[in-house]
Amino acid sequence: MTPAQKNKIERLKDYCSDARWESKEVLVKDYTGSDNYVIAFRVRYREDKVVETTSGDAFIREGDRKVRIPEDLKRELRIAKGEIHYELERVPLQFPEDFDQNLIERFCESYFKNRSMKTRRSREETLELAKLGKRTAHGFMPNLACCLLLSKDPRDVVPGARIRLIRYDGNTEKFGEEQNSIHTEFIDGPIPILLDAARERVAAHIKSFQRLSDNGRLERRSEYPEAAWLEAIVNAVAHRSYNFKNQNIFVKIFDNRLVVESPGGFMPPTTSETVYDAHNPRNPNLMEAMMHFEITFCAYEGTRRMREAMLKADLPAPEFSQIESNGHKIRVTLGNTMASTSEKLINKISASDVIDKLSREELIIIRYILDHKTITVPIAAEIIGRSPPTANKIINHMVGKDLIEFFVREGAVVKRPRTYSLKDKVFN
Repeated sequence: MTPAQKNKIERLKDYCSDARWESKEVLVKDYTGSDNYVIAFRVRYREDKVVETTSGDAFIREGDRKVRIPEDLKRELRIAKGEIHYELERVPLQFPEDFDQNLIERFCESYFKNRSMKTRRSREETLELAKLGKRTAHGFMPNLACCLLLSKDPRDVVPGARIRLIRYDGNTEKFGEEQNSIHTEFIDGPIPILLDAARERVAAHIKSFQRLSDNGRLERRSEYPEAAWLEAIVNAVAHRSYNFKNQNIFVKIFDNRLVVESPGGFMPPTTSETVYDAHNPRNPNLMEAMMHFEITFCAYEGTRRMREAMLKADLPAPEFSQIESNGHKIRVTLGNTMASTSEKLINKISASDVIDKLSREELIIIRYILDHKTITVPIAAEIIGRSPPTANKIINHMVGKDLIEFFVREGAVVKRPRTYSLKDKVFN
């Protein structure tokens, strides 16, 4: 290699001026056994900037190959790296004609109280203080955050600023001739109205089931606590990428889960593993403005509140994931056990006259068996708070009423204490 060739290779700035790199020569033996060298380059990752070549191309690595990034994803990366504050960009709407005057008044009043302001400000001054636009010689110029929160129809600027609600029959999403959606609708409007409507319409599709409580009483519970599913929707609205202008938020309700999907991936350093502890909002000004409508709290407690609500309802913690489909998407999944076989059996019991003939202790024992399949006399004594002899009498009485039966697995040796299970006829 001539000095000129070596010099050309090391002049990377001529090809990619934003790159941060260093190089050095490493002595090696070549294939002939002679002394030679290779030039090793270390290119540093830039957290603050999308690095482009001098021709304007940017790439990501997928496995062992590099892939050119299209302009919309390049812009999304710039937003994630903080190069672009897109929620502050002006929108082609007229103020105040294109905005909901009632929402503006509500926002300004709340902002005045929350900020403990001593002097009243005009609407335009208040919105400017809230980072929702700029006052100019030509009037107030609203930005994207202002449009999403306060305009009459945010879809004039972001066509995908809406929620698509779909209810499915079963546990999977089917298409074509097997298509299994039984209800679908769009929910539109500025964010405060959008979320109020979503709360009402999604709640109409959340089932409730009867369940035996720990004290043996029947109680009705929803498939999912509202605090969990509503927070998942609020998070999607507050943190989605509005850069993907034509993409909607999806709320998909299956028999065994509720799924909320929103455009845009996690904002570093947040990942699916750190979602309960990391906080880096994509739309900080919009999120803070939502706080004045008492929609958000801005203390990254929302995901933890979701988890707490699900666990308190004896449901699995929410699952967060990032999926790659036409750009990044975040998927939040709330699973349920309320529609499980045991819950369906409980509803069969409650629909019959069996329930009226059960004592409190018998209800507690049935609830335990539904959750654990079988029960023994010592366990029954513990959960009903009676002595083992009394528990044994209750168990025998339930056997005599054909509610439960002695249970032995095929081929197993009968041991003490005996194990009991529910009889199938109880649910027929």
